[in-house]
Amino acid sequence: MFSQQRGIKPKVMIVPSNAWMTQNGFVKTTEEQGAVQKEFQYAEAFDNDPTLNSVINRTGAKFAERGFNLTDMQSEIKSLNARIEKNAITGRTLNLLDELAMQVSADIVLELDFNIGNAGAGRKIVDRFSMTAKDAYSNEIIAGAGMPGAPSSSPSVELLVVERVEAFINNLEAEMKRVFQGYVENGRKARIEIIAAPDAVDFGCYDYYGTTLPDGRALFEFFEDWAYEKAYKGRGNAEPSPSGETVNIFINIPLVDENGRNVNAMKYCTQFLRDAGLRSLFVMRPEQVGLGHAILNINDCK
Repeated sequence: MFSQQRGIKPKVMIVPSNAWMTQNGFVKTTEEQGAVQKEFQYAEAFDNDPTLNSVINRTGAKFAERGFNLTDMQSEIKSLNARIEKNAITGRTLNLLDELAMQVSADIVLELDFNIGNAGAGRKIVDRFSMTAKDAYSNEIIAGAGMPGAPSSSPSVELLVVERVEAFINNLEAEMKRVFQGYVENGRKARIEIIAAPDAVDFGCYDYYGTTLPDGRALFEFFEDWAYEKAYKGRGNAEPSPSGETVNIFINIPLVDENGRNVNAMKYCTQFLRDAGLRSLFVMRPEQVGLGHAILNINDCK
């Protein structure tokens, strides 16, 4: 498995930043139970802003020249409608970026932010520019670069932004590859969230400190052992809430399995369903939240 991982190149999906989407009016705001929800309209942005298309395409080409695998966000959005409609029916509430990342198995989401201002005397200026790389599994920021540019008389807005990309791509590339090399060697972060339903707790089959599995281990021992044994190179631990009804298992997972297929949190979550000890006690259901986050719902007693 380790030798398979060494040849992997990170897959990058370049997206417009939330600030750019908001500034350019590609956001829908709704209110649900007093909470304001924002839904970014990526498909509309790509369909209606030729500058965005050009800038992202040319930025992607720069990264492709450096050996990164690129995925085209615009084309992937169009093929995602069926899944989004299904989610609406089932009540699943993943945001579009998470859905896209899962669909293409992205490693890194690169947020591109820019704004073109008027510098006077017929000149333009990139007065806001940044590239922010986020881990598609943990959503943690792993690298960032960018600064405003100088006034320019260039008539091409795209060229002004691409010049900013070229000015910072070396540092960004080095940091992204350094972090990804760490994933190759030690795995990347994932989280399995175990949630016990009231029925399982009230009927007494689920007691984090009191339930004993058929092999004699207490439930908390099983989860702690599982976190260590299943995590890549033993890098895992279980962290329960005070009541134990919710347990977060933080593990490092490899980039690929023994067959060279991409690994995500859901693949690890489903391993709980195959454990005979747990199956004998609980009715369980897994749920995928993102590439690096899955939930195991313990719904009832058997």
